[in-house]
Amino acid sequence: MTEAELTQLAEEAMNKFPIHDLFCRHRIGRVDAGETSLHVSIWSKHRREGLDAMDWFISELKKRVPIWKWAILGDGSRIPSKCDHDH
Repeated sequence: MTEAELTQLAEEAMNKFPIHDLFCRHRIGRVDAGETSLHVSIWSKHRREGLDAMDWFISELKKRVPIWKWAILGDGSRIPSKCDHDH
């Protein structure tokens, strides 16, 4: 489901913005604090077009893509992470 939604979102970005291509991968499994969990590359003729597409893509990803995050506490227990940001 997540991969399909990322693909759909990339296609929407390519239709919405004048960009040549968009590549996105989100890590699966344990990601320690400070490690990279998301890789997005956008190919565009001009920087502004690419930056606008990236801003839109990341905002939409945070709203629509079902990525679940769990905090692992010192005792090994897991709790869902809350996102308090307004995306």
